[in-house]
Amino acid sequence: MPQRIIVGLDGTEYSKSAIHWAIRRANVFGAVIVGIAILDVPGIEKAAIGAGLGASFYAKKSIDTKLEDASAKTKEFMNEFETLVKEAGIPYEMYLKIGDPVDVFMEEGKTADLIIMGLRTYFQFETTQQPDDELIRRLLKDPVCPILGVPKKIQPHRTVIIAFDGSPESARAMRLYTHISPNIPDTYAVKVLTVSDSLEEGQYLLGRAERYLNTYGIQPEKIWRTGIPEEVIYQTAMEHMPCMVVMGVYMDKKTFLFGHRTQKLMEDGTIPFLVYH
Repeated sequence: MPQRIIVGLDGTEYSKSAIHWAIRRANVFGAVIVGIAILDVPGIEKAAIGAGLGASFYAKKSIDTKLEDASAKTKEFMNEFETLVKEAGIPYEMYLKIGDPVDVFMEEGKTADLIIMGLRTYFQFETTQQPDDELIRRLLKDPVCPILGVPKKIQPHRTVIIAFDGSPESARAMRLYTHISPNIPDTYAVKVLTVSDSLEEGQYLLGRAERYLNTYGIQPEKIWRTGIPEEVIYQTAMEHMPCMVVMGVYMDKKTFLFGHRTQKLMEDGTIPFLVYH
């Protein structure tokens, strides 16, 4: 049961969606929401230094201007967050951190139960043109706590798809779901998806997952399919929209891609997913 939920504040619609997802869960579990805004000083300085040594005066002036602008914007994000959680009556903490966004969330995640952030983020708004998925991709390489990535549009899911392949990572993700999601007053169906070339193996894995979920009062629908896991998970999610996907991320020794099964979901950007390592 999550008692400390971190939410990233960057002023985007994705961030606002993350705040609402956090409030909803905090209401159910009596959790504290920790709002994190970031001044990406290292990124701003790096971008300015790129102007060259001969332009050091202008580089410093540029840094000062960008930092002043970034400080003003982050205060707006934090004020908006504070207003929303106070109106919802949710206990909260709020911090302005300085540093690389990945480093900040990796450190803060060590003392949190869940990180909720947009599938696109814009913490580096002074040095990038638009929101992107670089931050969440980098966090997925070695997540220190579960991550719930949410889309821009606030749309409660009606279906939960648990991708289970028998790996320790997928088992931990399924277990996590039972610990942070039961008793939420939603009307939704839980479906366990196994992708395997063998029907016998698929049925065996689905049976194990079903028995585990049954102990939590969850009666899942079992889905067995063949194909490329990444493609099948994405296709199944699209068939059951609006939904949330629960899955583990890990290094695939054959492809040497970390968390590559989240690739299609992140590219799409409209499907919330809960991932754990």
